Amino acid sequence: VLINMLGSMAKAWNYEGEELLRQADPPVDYTIIRPGVMGPYEQKENVFALADNGGNLKVSPVPHADIASLCIASLQYPNAARATLTAMHVPPGEGAA
Repeated sequence: VLINMLGSMAKAWNYEGEELLRQADPPVDYTIIRPGVMGPYEQKENVFALADNGGNLKVSPVPHADIASLCIASLQYPNAARATLTAMHVPPGEGAA
């Protein structure tokens, strides 16, 4: 119960920080990336799936390197500015929409 409570508090603080970015005056460009369980995993035969605005994807392990690459790639896409992305690995065929 204590771990769940602490996790909920951490999530609430994350959302608070996101809201401060969204309400910044003057506005700032940002891309919020909500990854799965980050770790030093090796990428297997999964594909990377993104869901807009914190969309509902099943939580999965995501390698640090994949999130770092996504951060760099998001700089090249103007439509990633002022956006929130959920990033998870999914089996091949499930990542395309």
